Amino acid sequence: MPVTGSSSRLSLLPNTRARWLSPTSTMLGRFALGDEGKVKIAKFDDPILNTVHRLSNDVVAEIGSRDELSKKIYASYLQFRNLIADWGEISGRYLSSRSPA
Repeated sequence: MPVTGSSSRLSLLPNTRARWLSPTSTMLGRFALGDEGKVKIAKFDDPILNTVHRLSNDVVAEIGSRDELSKKIYASYLQFRNLIADWGEISGRYLSSRSPA
C-alpha cells in the first residue's frame, strides 16, 4: 500500500531511523580504517555517479513495469523516494558541512 498523508510520514520515522542506524555504524567503522591508513576512501567522479544513477533508475523502472504487482511496488517505491528526497538533500548538506576540510 503506498504511503500517503502526513500521519504516514510520522509513522515512517522510527522504522527509518532504525534501518539507518546499523549502516551508519558500519560506515563509521570504515572511516576509522581510513584514518589508520589501511583504507583509502575515494569518491567516484560526478559523471560516473550520474551515469550509474541514470542506469539504475532505468533498470528499476523496467523491472517495475513487468506485471501488475511490480507496478504497484514500483509506484509505492517512487512515492517513498519522493517523500524522502528533501530529507536526503538536507542531511547530505548537513553532513558535508561537518566533515573536515
